[in-house]
Amino acid sequence: MSIKKLYIELTDRCNLNCSMCYRRSWSESTGDMTEATFQRFLGNLNELDELKEIVLGGIGEPTVSAVFSRAAQALSHYNLAITTNGIIEEQEKIELMAHSASRLVFSIDGLKERFNNIRGARLEQVCSTIRKIQAIKEQCGSTIPEIYIQFVLSSDNQEDLPGVVDLAAALKVKTIIVSNLIPMTQEDSEKTLYSRYPNDGIKVYFNKICRESLTKGVQVLLSHCELKTERRCSFVESDSAFICASGEVTPCHRFSHQYKEYVFNRKKTVQSYSFGNIDEQSLKMLWDSREYTRFREMVLCSRYPSCIDCDLSDGCDFVRSSEMDCNGNAPACADCLWSRGIAICI
Repeated sequence: MSIKKLYIELTDRCNLNCSMCYRRSWSESTGDMTEATFQRFLGNLNELDELKEIVLGGIGEPTVSAVFSRAAQALSHYNLAITTNGIIEEQEKIELMAHSASRLVFSIDGLKERFNNIRGARLEQVCSTIRKIQAIKEQCGSTIPEIYIQFVLSSDNQEDLPGVVDLAAALKVKTIIVSNLIPMTQEDSEKTLYSRYPNDGIKVYFNKICRESLTKGVQVLLSHCELKTERRCSFVESDSAFICASGEVTPCHRFSHQYKEYVFNRKKTVQSYSFGNIDEQSLKMLWDSREYTRFREMVLCSRYPSCIDCDLSDGCDFVRSSEMDCNGNAPACADCLWSRGIAICI
């Protein structure tokens, strides 16, 4: 299978410092994709005949990258998605996003006061950016880019979700993606709303949200609120790869950087894992390599253990990091909450 979707991290820097961000548990320094690496990336695209979709995103804010404008222009003939916090001062960048992207995903995790507490910025700045893009679409008589709001749900902001639905309707945004918090600290692990077992309380809450959003013309895409047996990797199933700002090629967001996470109150170190660097080998060669191919086959066929519902996890050393699972697979996907639908990939 060939690559059909690419995630490109132009930078892992950001103009905000959100309370829930993965970068808060990093030990590595931040940086941008260099001009040379960016040009090599563009050159690699000629070999990817089946590539349909590109996502400019990652852990950082893509619009702060020095190559953002050129990337948006160069990639506009693909189905281009851009994830952003919406804090964009330059009108030129806003216009470029409106004309080049097929889909824009804005992060809004609460209403005014809570948004400020989480992100250290004003919600009105994001709303202003969305309004400007909607105005450009109307002037052009276009329905694209489609605009989404992503909401990371926890007990801290649960009561704001109905208000964010109202805000979406007012901004003419048709879709909200609700993904659960993946905690980076023990304190945040107490704020998650999902559970291992049947979770009737949150189901009632979700049903109410869906009913109310339907009357306002807003679709709410919900993550799971309880542990399911089924495991599916949206990255592998969509033939996707992730390219870090450093040029490293990783299987997904989760393995792009090293950080700490808590899986049902159990601390884990997620190790970054790379199949190679596009500065040294072509993306197609890395994708077709034996190691990367075997990894995708392993994940696609679910030939890996499940730490989350294993009776031995409390006394097991393998669960402490993603370096390797108890079957010898590396990296270890056995604790991945995205594969369980508890968190949602864009």
